Amino acid sequence: MSHGAGARDVSESPLRGHEGVEQTTPGGQREFEQLYRANYVAVLTYATRRTADAEAARDVVSEVFEIAWRRRDEIPSRYELPWLYRVAANRLGHRYRSDQRELQALQRLATESATDGAAPGVAEQVESAHALADVTAALGELGVKDQQVLLLNAWEGLTGRELAVALGCSTTAAGVRLHRARRRLRSAIGIHREPSAPSALRPTAAVDGPVQRTGHSS
Repeated sequence: MSHGAGARDVSESPLRGHEGVEQTTPGGQREFEQLYRANYVAVLTYATRRTADAEAARDVVSEVFEIAWRRRDEIPSRYELPWLYRVAANRLGHRYRSDQRELQALQRLATESATDGAAPGVAEQVESAHALADVTAALGELGVKDQQVLLLNAWEGLTGRELAVALGCSTTAAGVRLHRARRRLRSAIGIHREPSAPSALRPTAAVDGPVQRTGHSS
């Protein structure tokens, strides 16, 4: 997937203009800059998927790293990216709680996914479009917390401890939330259409099982 939204040069220091930088050791600054460069694109991709708005996504990412700078002592070692996803999810929820932009993002993603890769035959295109529409509609009927855990699992590939850190709960609780969200999504899809959607559809991985991890950046 293209990261066109990430026009910002991640080689730039994220600490320019931040208060308290002068009181921070050079080693602390370098460590945070490494965190920023290693995770900026992944957090931007996550925010862009949730907003379908490149400018809004960049604003969210700026807020995320400002918060990360202030709370850098709280970031868990080896789980930096899930922690950043959690902050991003909170900022997105704060921004869009009162409107329907998350649903619009899901609809746009479904449309884009239908045109990815080699073009199938006409029958396959129709079937794929219908399945994507069903999944999009079903996701839109779920609560925000269900959408969050399903998207973190299916699109960001988080499982186990990483998913728990992103959700801010225990590993057991994260597993329960994912299981229940999958069950509710499966039920919602069934209302729209007789099962099942094609297994090649990435969001349906949230129904059938965890995505095999190949790295954080999608």
